[in-house]
Amino acid sequence: MFNNLKSITLMRKLFLLAAAAICSLSLSAKTIYLNTGGNDLWGQADPVFFVHSWASEQDNADVKMDHVAGSIFSAEINDGHGNVLFVRMPSGSASLDWNTKWNQTADLSIPDGQNQYNITGWEPNDGNWSIYDPNADPGDNPGGGEGGGGEGGGGGSSDHYYYYKGYIDGADIETYMEGINGFTGGIAHLSCSQKSYIFIVYQVHGVPGVEYACKEYVEESAAHHATLYQQPTPFEKMGIEPGDYTLYLYDNGDGTLELSTIELSGKTLVDAGEGGGGEGGGEGGGGDEAIDNVRAELDTNAPMFDVTGRQVTSDYKGVIIQNGHKFIR
Repeated sequence: MFNNLKSITLMRKLFLLAAAAICSLSLSAKTIYLNTGGNDLWGQADPVFFVHSWASEQDNADVKMDHVAGSIFSAEINDGHGNVLFVRMPSGSASLDWNTKWNQTADLSIPDGQNQYNITGWEPNDGNWSIYDPNADPGDNPGGGEGGGGEGGGGGSSDHYYYYKGYIDGADIETYMEGINGFTGGIAHLSCSQKSYIFIVYQVHGVPGVEYACKEYVEESAAHHATLYQQPTPFEKMGIEPGDYTLYLYDNGDGTLELSTIELSGKTLVDAGEGGGGEGGGEGGGGDEAIDNVRAELDTNAPMFDVTGRQVTSDYKGVIIQNGHKFIR
């Protein structure tokens, strides 16, 4: 009898120790970030964001995300949860409700060393991973502001910009991610741990970009700069050896660009369009006619939403948000 009591007591102690260890593990947390894509994508219509994380079917959690800056949101999730999906909910939502959600990503696995997921489109798989940069202080998509000049607009966010694309550290960098790979005043920064290749895109907000690249392959180790031509066919990307770079982008004034990893004298840095007109237009932004011209070039097949962020069909009447712009039907 005594031995049985000792066994039971020992088992209880082991159980309590195991439970304490599990609780300790569950308290270990990590921060995950979401770049919503700004007003052109998930950021429109004042939504609320949640992250659903899990290690197994039984071990999962839903966490409401907090606004960090610009289009970046964050949440603390269990350190043992290596899988997440992000959910966009209507404004004012207090909890994640799968029946009323606006959008969600596909099931995602968090890559080693990366902690920020960047929304690049409306489909569940439209996005990519990167590392959160607290110094980036990202705002909404360029040109996505309401304008700063009252009814007239003008003085809003940049309405045109340059950014680099390519095959960087073994992954395709497909799009401009809130300044992460964009040029500000003709200067951008790039870090890579393995051989990479880049080229340049010039884009007016909401309009498909124009690509600039080398006519022939250029090894960065051999030449610190290369002339880039608009959409040569075929074109070559510029090779970048492993390292940390400051990239300088110059306008040659003849329809070509000069990309360099060293500062070049006698060259003019590209105009990144700082201070371009916002959505309001007016005297500073080109007026209604300019807005109509831009709208005509936008993707008319892009998803449309009402002011609550709910997707609507083409026969919807009222205020519509499409391609980040509001208009009335």
